[in-house]
Amino acid sequence: MSALFLAYGDDDLSAARAAQAKVDAFCPPEEQAFSLETFAVEPGAKDAESAVRAIGAVREAIATPSMLGSGKTVFLKGANFLSPRKEPGKFAAVKEAVERLTEDLKKGLPEEVNLVILATDCDRSTAFYKICAKIGEAAAFAVPERAKDVKAEFFPLVREAVAARGIKMPADALDALLERTGYSLRLVESELDKLALYAMPKTDVTRADVVAMVSSQRVHQFWEYADAFCTGNLAETLQCLATLFRQHVFPVPLVVNLQNRLRQLLLFRDAMDRGLAKLSGGERFRSLAWNIRPGSEEEAMMEALGADRPDKVVPPFRAVSLATQAVKFPAGRWMRWLAGAVLAQMEMTGDSRLPPETVLELFTIRALAPVSRH
Repeated sequence: MSALFLAYGDDDLSAARAAQAKVDAFCPPEEQAFSLETFAVEPGAKDAESAVRAIGAVREAIATPSMLGSGKTVFLKGANFLSPRKEPGKFAAVKEAVERLTEDLKKGLPEEVNLVILATDCDRSTAFYKICAKIGEAAAFAVPERAKDVKAEFFPLVREAVAARGIKMPADALDALLERTGYSLRLVESELDKLALYAMPKTDVTRADVVAMVSSQRVHQFWEYADAFCTGNLAETLQCLATLFRQHVFPVPLVVNLQNRLRQLLLFRDAMDRGLAKLSGGERFRSLAWNIRPGSEEEAMMEALGADRPDKVVPPFRAVSLATQAVKFPAGRWMRWLAGAVLAQMEMTGDSRLPPETVLELFTIRALAPVSRH
């Protein structure tokens, strides 16, 4: 008997765990010293030479009998060459090497030889993918994008990871964590380890703990200020500004990015006020439904927004997040804040005697003080 397993996708932690589980199933840990051959593409390498070398090593290992004359498992990690439209897969030498490996697989794996491949990506239209799916198993592990996928697939994994560390996180703390990490399970687990250590000897991890310990990985640092500002929490926003200023982040890009966020929230709030969008669901799981009839005046209005059109250009789960934020305040307040941010930028780039950092802090205080309870 022989078997093939291909695990791929941007949820690298889940893919890696699945691949390792298959390796252990094919070749128990006590036999791996003599019956397992592991190869890896050099981390971060996009050159053809590294990929061709790894493919050649795998082909040779498949064709070489086991030292003990029994079965063997070949494990290839970090296969970053299975998409012919991206480097290094688009190089001619790599394509030729993949074709040779594909031809080997079409002939069938030798008796009692198992092959496990852990890939960063894989084009499903290629002959290599098709033969893997035909003679073995090809499993995709993707970071969820749609709200229903996050609810059904990702949140249960996060809750398991939280419970495994013996900590408790209220909904606002978990939201703050995922806003910073995105939906990478590997990154979430790494940050949970950090938070568990930080909270000791307590077991409760608060939103303040997340803000203090977890930096934003999902988006550029300029978004940190906009995220904090739009919560309406003055203390948290000033703390964020202080951190960014210590990192020598210039204030003008911060306020420009805030303007972009405020425009988005104003559009979402206006759409919901007009009945063009409806936010539903409880505190933990929400969904956003659009009600725009084809050919209607509302659709023409949306089309006029071009690249700012919220119902088409914003990914669904991101749209839910923005809509949830938009309903916190009326459209008039988002508009006043947007106007204030534009004036703050003009003051920073004009003849103001105040440093730009001070201008941004004063604008933040004037805007948020009336609504902040913190």
